[in-house]
Amino acid sequence: MFSHRAIIERIWQQRRGLAHSKSAGLYARGISSGRTTRREQARFLQRTDLCDGGDSPNHSRIATNLLTELSVALRGRDCEAFNSDLKIGIATGGISKSRTKKQTTEDFITYPDCSIVCGKLEYYKGDRFTVANPTVLFEVLSPSTRNYDRSFKLEQYQKIPSLKAYVMLDSEQVRLEYYSKVGEGEWVQRILLESEDALTLQELSLSLPLHALYARVEFEGE
Repeated sequence: MFSHRAIIERIWQQRRGLAHSKSAGLYARGISSGRTTRREQARFLQRTDLCDGGDSPNHSRIATNLLTELSVALRGRDCEAFNSDLKIGIATGGISKSRTKKQTTEDFITYPDCSIVCGKLEYYKGDRFTVANPTVLFEVLSPSTRNYDRSFKLEQYQKIPSLKAYVMLDSEQVRLEYYSKVGEGEWVQRILLESEDALTLQELSLSLPLHALYARVEFEGE
């Protein structure tokens, strides 16, 4: 899934700003040759996720529109929308050993483009800078991270007990894909492709029209 060397090097260079990094090239060659595991690949991409080097104007417009619409819709309610500064912590279920050979639960730390938290904030492992109980998470998909957001991040987000929905908005076309939790370990996928459609989050009695989320967004060729 993350086997294309050029993509890996591009992500590393864009996200870390290390255009001449030898380690990026070596790591990419390891991936392309099949010498790295899926977990190692995910860890590499997670490190780039924590050092975001900037996104396209469309990505920024969609994220801004989303936060604006959510902030208005949730005003006066027991739910709050947060921007991409909010850090989310997830226990992946994996086990790692420290230098003292003590086994600890592996963490997945990420900054979604937008989050909704309902009720009181709960902190991940006591860290007041990391939230553990998001209700809905949003990602705006970029070419360099689309596969990562739709696969590994989806898998990790679905491990969050409090999460009710995960929403992905494409930055290159009007396309919204979201997963709603319908039972323990059960998720339903829906895809919206028209600007006249609306994202309906029944869990929050919330409806967001796509034309508002994609306002002022200019696609290539238009």
